[in-house]
Order: sequence, then structure tokens, then C-alpha cells
Amino acid sequence: MIRQMSLCRRLLVNNRREVPKVCGFLPRQLYLCQYDEAHWSMHSPVIFRMFSSTKVMKEEKDLPLTKAKGQEAKILAFDSVDEVLNVAPSEFSVNSFNLLLKRLIELHSTDPKLPVYGFVNDARFIRITDTLAENTSNLSSFVLIDCLHSLLQLSKEDSYVINKLEKQIKAKLLRLSFSQLLRVVEMHRASCDTSLRRLMLEEAMVILEKRWAEIKRAKDLVSAYYLAPNEKDKLLSNLEEKALDLSELMSAKDIYRFLYLMAKRNRRNAPVMRSLIYHLNRSTLSLSLTHLANLSYACAKLSIYDPMLLGKIVTEVLQCGEGDAFSMISLSSILHSFGLLRWCDTNLMDAAVEKFSARGVSLPVDCWVTLLMTAGSVNYLPPSLQKKLPALIGWLGELQESDPRLWLNLVWSVATLSVVDESLFSSVLSDNFMRSTKEVHTSKDLVAAYFKLLNVNALAKHCLPGYNGHLLSHSTIEDIVKEMPPPYHGALSDCLLDTLSNMANLGKYARTKVKTPAGFFMDAVLVINSSAELQPAKALADFSFSTVDLPHDLHKIAVQLLEFGDMTCGMSTQPTGRCALEAKLMATVGYKVIQIPFSEFNMTMTVAQRVLYLSAKLKEALKSSEQGGQSLLLKQLEAELETNPTRSNKNLATTPESKAIDKPSQLKSKTSVNSEKSKKSSEHLAKLSIKDILHDPQP
Repeated sequence: MIRQMSLCRRLLVNNRREVPKVCGFLPRQLYLCQYDEAHWSMHSPVIFRMFSSTKVMKEEKDLPLTKAKGQEAKILAFDSVDEVLNVAPSEFSVNSFNLLLKRLIELHSTDPKLPVYGFVNDARFIRITDTLAENTSNLSSFVLIDCLHSLLQLSKEDSYVINKLEKQIKAKLLRLSFSQLLRVVEMHRASCDTSLRRLMLEEAMVILEKRWAEIKRAKDLVSAYYLAPNEKDKLLSNLEEKALDLSELMSAKDIYRFLYLMAKRNRRNAPVMRSLIYHLNRSTLSLSLTHLANLSYACAKLSIYDPMLLGKIVTEVLQCGEGDAFSMISLSSILHSFGLLRWCDTNLMDAAVEKFSARGVSLPVDCWVTLLMTAGSVNYLPPSLQKKLPALIGWLGELQESDPRLWLNLVWSVATLSVVDESLFSSVLSDNFMRSTKEVHTSKDLVAAYFKLLNVNALAKHCLPGYNGHLLSHSTIEDIVKEMPPPYHGALSDCLLDTLSNMANLGKYARTKVKTPAGFFMDAVLVINSSAELQPAKALADFSFSTVDLPHDLHKIAVQLLEFGDMTCGMSTQPTGRCALEAKLMATVGYKVIQIPFSEFNMTMTVAQRVLYLSAKLKEALKSSEQGGQSLLLKQLEAELETNPTRSNKNLATTPESKAIDKPSQLKSKTSVNSEKSKKSSEHLAKLSIKDILHDPQP
């Protein structure tokens, strides 16, 4: 009975019309009654008294609100710190002290003459805080948190009033709303100078870990994910799980912030990413250029290759105006992220050149270097930039002394775009620059810097006839090559080695992962004759990266495996600038380069299909002039399959000139377990065309 009356009273306070339905203790005729005093008093004196007292409560409630508004206006009218400090605490209600402290902080921050924490020990300020300390038990949770936040900003040391406020909030931690709990964590995280504040932060985090399931708002979710420390892996996982539930309710800005925080924490939760990106693609990206830069960073850090999302980012960037220098820095950040993703968008690159050119010399030099590095990464040089490149490099020449790191990146990026310049290359190959490189790079980045220097040195040596500039000494090259880390061995690389082992004896007819003094590894090196027959590799000695005179009927073959990270994405799919530079260097010293992209050569192909593909590539290397559509070589191979449909897997795995290969009868397939599987594979292969073999391999 008492509980029902209490519920009825609360509903009456809120003017809810459901009161008659809830009050089960009233007579049946009251269910349809109206909210008039006469009717209530006629049937129940108790309810009438409750109704009357409710009106009085509402009238009394309006008075403090009106008074608070007047006090707020009076506080905002203060123009100096002295006016605030001279106020008598009795003039204001205790619940207005948070506004008083906020105004004090605002005035203190705008007056540079005042020393930091200069008035904390002032007697007038102590009088205000003492009054606050005496009434902490009468303060609401909102005012408690507000006052404590202001005092933590004003003092790095714990005072009596801070201790009392901390104890009062600590007692209410479990009863605070989730937004208020997040604010407690945030303000103690920003000001944890004392042991008391650190202890309060730990206790608030413990409560946050227990109450994460209460999150209903996207804003609270993003704030909690931001405040959670990296060590709380379980809490982070729970918040990511919560993001799946709230992804439909999150705005584009909330989704971008959550993705950005995931990238900063380096947490790649694929289901959460897919859900957030799906809803982000369905919404409008009403983000500023800075937000777009952060979103692009998240895509690059989390390896998000979503054409729709990246296309929307480009569209938003193109619709932005010229902007100020800060906007151009944001655009530079977007270019850098697209370069890391190897995402080629010619419209974005061309627009960036125009926007940067409009700023002229006022643009930071980092922006131009980033643009050139992105152009080198995606292997695309905008036509408008190509015309300005000589003047631009001359203007950026000061980086050689001021920032050797940026200058090396600029020179290497220009080299990947097939722009060769003797003075440019010589500037990074001198002994002085080598010493500067060691000083400005960390031990981790120094290896990558050395690789770039070896690339430039090989270009200057082999691609510039009559080059008279600086070159790295032979001893320096040997020292760097010795320190080269082992090459990357992925599944596709193992697949290539398996295919080569089925074609020939690797020890005699091929070399794999060959270390070069040009700063990279060659995936495989072969020697073939004019009929595309594999020959012993004795003629190449130790496979040194230099021009070796071979008999006229022998050819050096360099196999370059292009995995996903070696190809550009977006508008064009081609080798990146780095891979194009390596292919150019190998071709310069006499190798015929065979590029094998991951889209054509993969593990789903049978051994016979892979051997046939590689054999076709070897023959096509000798007939490079017959390209465009399907080459004559592929047509001949297709006709050969049609005329000889019973050709076995073993015969396909050997070249017609099997006499040049040791023990062709001992060819083995790592994927074929028994002869029956091999027979089925050969029967299926006989029904395939060359187009099927290259583009539609059997799983």
C-alpha cells in the first residue's frame, strides 16, 4: 500500500495521466476519473492530500530555479578575479558554487598577469572553499563533480575541501549515472598528481569495468573506449562488443571516432570494423577535413580497403575549398594515409597539386614531400606536378641540410617515378650525408634508409651513363648488405618455390631470394636459352648484381613475385613505385624480368597449372614484343592442349627439353598425395583452356 502510494506520488509530480491505472487500491470508478481536485477529494482524502502537496512542491521548486538563474547571471557579470573573491559566500546558494569556481577559472585563464595557482592560498578563496566544505552533504552529484573538477584544475595539491569532495563522490560512485562516472574518470585521469587522486581513479575504473553494460548512448561508448587504459584488455573487448550493438545508433562522427581510437590502440577487431564501416557507408560523411584526415589514418592503420568508404573520403575532400595552411596539413595527412594504403586516386592527386600550388611558398615543405612520397608509392606522377618538379626540387633543396630524413625520402620518391638527376642522386650519396643519416634516424628506421640509399646508388651507377657524382664505397655497400634482414617468406613465396622445384633442381638451375647490393632481394633467378629451356646457372657465378657477359643464346631471368602489398589499389592495379624501381634496376643489368602478380598465381592452382603458367611466362619473356590481348605463345599452348588432351600432369611439369634437367622422372608434387589424385588433376587440366588456367584456377 505504502509503495503504491509512493509510486502514485511520483507520477503525480511528473503530471503523468497513468495514475488511475497504477493505483490499484482506489475504487473501480476512479480508473476513469479526470484530474480535478473535486473528484479526487470526493473519493479519497489521501489522494487529495497528495495532489495538494504536489502543487506546493512544484511552487517551491520554481523558486530555487529562478534564484539560480539570477545568481548565474550575477556570476557571469564578474569581470575580474578580485570581484569573484570578494563575494560573500552567503550571497549565493551552495549549489551555485560550481558556477562561481568555473567563472574563477575562466577569468584566471584570460589574465596572463596572474601567477598559476596564485590565489589558492588567498584568504578570500579559502573562505569560499570552507563554506563549500561545510555543505558537501547537501550538494547534488552534478554540483559535487563540477566543484571537484574546478578545484583539481586550480590546485595540484590536495586540500581539506578536495578530500571532503572526494569522499562524498566515492560514496556515490555506484549511484552516479554512467555519464557522471565517465566524467569522474576523465578529470582524475587528467589530474593524477597525488596518491589520493590516483586511488580515486583506480576505484572509478573498477566501477567502470563493472557497469560497462549500462551504456546506452554512443557518446558514452566512445568516451569509455577513450578513457579505458590499454592494459584493460577485457574492458576494451567488452566495449567493442557493445559497439556492435549500438552501431545502428551511432552517427558518422561517433563511428569515425571509434575507428580512430581502435587505430590508435592498434586493435583490429574485424567484426566491429565491418559493422561500423557498413553503417558509415550508409550515412553522410559530414566531417571536416581534420576529421577526414583522422578517418584516413584509421583506414591506413587498420588496413581498411573499402572502395566505397575511401571513395566517399575523396569526394568530401574534393568538395572542400582552398582552406588555410592547417587544412593543407590535413590534406597532406590524407595523402600520406592513401600512400600507405597504396590507394591510387588520380583525381585526389591532381586536386592536391592544385591546392598546394595555390598556397605557394607559404605551404610547409612537409606537405610537398608527402605528396611526392605518395606519388612514388602509387606509381603515379600528376602531369601538373611533372612540369613543376625541377623548380620544386630546387626550392626544397634546403632540406638537405635542415632535415636529411625528409630529403632522402624526397630523392628516393623522385627516383621511383623514373626521374633521374645526377646532382640529386649525388646529394644523398656523399659521406657527409651518410653521417647525417645515421644521426637523424632511429635504429629501426635506419635499415629502411639504407635500403633507399642502395636503390639510389644502383640507379646512379647503372642508369646514368657518365655519372661523375658521389657513390657509396664498396666497403659501405658490403656492410649494409650484411646487415640486411632475412627476406619475407609468405605462403605465396613458398608456392613459387614449390613450383620451381617441380620444374628443375633448385640447387643447379635456380637461385631463390638472392641478396643484391641494390637494396632488395630477387625472388628467383634462372638461366634459359632461346628456346626457353632451363640451363645450369654456372654462367652467373655468384649471381652478383652486375652486367655479366653470357653466350648469345643464354638469357638471365629474374622472377619478381608481386604479392598484395606490392600492387596498388583503387583506380589502377599495377606494381608500386618500389617494385617498379626494382624491376628497372634488374632490367638495366641485363635481366629479363618476369612479374608474377598474386591475382594470376596463387595457391588454389594445381601444380600442373602453376608449372604451365610459369613456363608460359618464361617463353613470353623471350617474346615480349608480342603482347596485347592474348599473346601468340598462349595461343600455341592452348592449341597444344587441344591436340593432345591426354597430356599428363608429369609431362606438363617438365619442359620439352627434359634432357637438360637432372632426373625429370623424379619430379614430385607437394600437393599430390598419390598417383590417383595426380591422374584426376591431369584429366581436369586437359579440359581447361589457357584462359581458365591463368584466370580461373580450380580450388
